[in-house]
Amino acid sequence: MSSSILFSRSYRFSAHAVVSKVGADRRFHAWPLPMNANGTRLAALTKELWGQWQQTKQYWKDSKSEAFEQKYLDELVASIDKTVMVIEQLDKLIGRVRRDCE
Repeated sequence: MSSSILFSRSYRFSAHAVVSKVGADRRFHAWPLPMNANGTRLAALTKELWGQWQQTKQYWKDSKSEAFEQKYLDELVASIDKTVMVIEQLDKLIGRVRRDCE
């Protein structure tokens, strides 16, 4: 697999990422969850998928498994890396807009 920021960067949760359980209805929150929390979750789920794939590769060791990894998983991880970076940028932009509106 090509080098990826997904597994090398340190993703952290914002203080706003904690969701209260008030009827499980988001309209009770003063601010919606920051986009960065969504990016963090996406990165964590992708990392979990990659770990499961590594376990699968212990039993599925042929040219088809290599082709599957190259065709689907490498592309998925690269796309997720880009998506997480965009989400982080949008989170920063939304934070600036909120501060400007206060």
